[in-house]
Amino acid sequence: MVDRWKTSDTVWLVVLVFGGLFWLSTLGNSSRIDGSITGNVIYENNISDEDPFSDTSEMHWDHMPLTWAYETTDRKYDSPCNQDWFNRKINEALDFITNETLGAVTFEKNSSSTPDIFFVCDTELQPFRGDGYETIAEAFISYYEGSNIYAPGEVVLYDPTVCENALPGPLIHEVLHLLGLEHPMGEDFWDACGGKKWCNYNNKTIYLDEYRWDVMAPMVRECDARTSDKDKEYLIGIY
Repeated sequence: MVDRWKTSDTVWLVVLVFGGLFWLSTLGNSSRIDGSITGNVIYENNISDEDPFSDTSEMHWDHMPLTWAYETTDRKYDSPCNQDWFNRKINEALDFITNETLGAVTFEKNSSSTPDIFFVCDTELQPFRGDGYETIAEAFISYYEGSNIYAPGEVVLYDPTVCENALPGPLIHEVLHLLGLEHPMGEDFWDACGGKKWCNYNNKTIYLDEYRWDVMAPMVRECDARTSDKDKEYLIGIY
């Protein structure tokens, strides 16, 4: 889930553009790229007979490429959630992941059957969490009962204005969750340190800007962030 921290009725969003680099941050508060991930158990067994990635004990997809489709509730051309824009941003996000994993993870658009990943853009559904975060995007992960195989999941984008004219960091972040990546340092760290520049965590002072360029970091939203070497190795090791 991609969240934006709200400490008052006014959220200041500064866009710094330098050399084609887009840095989005908040003044006086912070932006969060994920709060919680919804997991659904699929009880029917639709696992393929042959899993080419069965040598891993990690949660994984049992095939490549992963198929995808999308819909948007707002079809107006000038809407920030229009079909052309959304389709283009999904392609940018998926191309980014394929390039980052050196072609290990691939995608294929397919609207004729149930896709592995279904993208939805809906600006009217934007939920608010009880801990002060405004949700920007969300991943819904499913898996088959009694297995380590992912089932078809969903990514919902609630606020398309975030990274609207840059690399779609929120979409990349959520798709990577569907591939098994988690937040660096774990959830407890971000719950304790979210919105801070420096944080004393487990008797260690941590500068949160260290994670500014990690696309899986939930608090500092960097549109041009990358996948960490550790996360790339994890995915390439499976696929």
